[in-house]
Amino acid sequence: MAPFCVRLDATPLTELLDDAMAAHRIYELMQIERPGDVWRHVRVLPVELPNRARGRIHDFLKQSDMASSDPPSDLTLSYNDFDALFTPPQWDPDPDQETWAGFTGSGAHEAFAKQLLAMAKHAASGITWNDPLIEHVAQLIRENRHAFGLMDRSKFERTIAGHEAYEQEHSADFYKRLKELLWDRDIASVAYRADGDYAVLRAMATEQRRRAAITGHVAGHALHLSARRPAHRRPESDAHERSRSDRPASSLVGSVHPVVLRRR
Repeated sequence: MAPFCVRLDATPLTELLDDAMAAHRIYELMQIERPGDVWRHVRVLPVELPNRARGRIHDFLKQSDMASSDPPSDLTLSYNDFDALFTPPQWDPDPDQETWAGFTGSGAHEAFAKQLLAMAKHAASGITWNDPLIEHVAQLIRENRHAFGLMDRSKFERTIAGHEAYEQEHSADFYKRLKELLWDRDIASVAYRADGDYAVLRAMATEQRRRAAITGHVAGHALHLSARRPAHRRPESDAHERSRSDRPASSLVGSVHPVVLRRR
């Protein structure tokens, strides 16, 4: 009989931690409070499986429209999907289910979950350091004022399911110059006309929150922002999209980049 051997991969959790440091998916991170909460951020990578187990995974992938009629070369599943497939029934489990049940009831399984929980807790505890935007979002979450907190959990799960990886669209020099200009206290308004470079929106929202914290003004008065909502992702801020202004621009970041800063 072929061995039943899989590997647990926590890459989705490390991606979540990286995203949270970029002011994205903060609410998702702060919902990790129990060891069992980490499993939604873990994948199961088959190393060696009996044909019966491989067939069970293949059938699941076909039913989920995740594979063609040809046997898939990658049988990776989320932990929760894999667990649902191999959790034994009350009566007459097969050998694969018994093997999986033995592992999920083991000390190694528990220790792995607790290790990932400690990673998530450590990241959440230090995530607000020196970042006014993240601190603002964390405060909304702690006070139950975050928009996600008003959603039914099933709706929240659907909302966060389609997140995409963060990719910078411009050069490092572009973002450095943008931040320098945003720090100019004479800049009173910023307009962004493209379709959702996350790093630009994050810099705008962070500066707005920094000024709001210093001045005590509401975010929109501390720094007026005008931006189109990005198609896929945005900073977790209630302030980056405000009313628009048509005043003449006094500074433009790059001749081909639609970021317009207006002075007082």
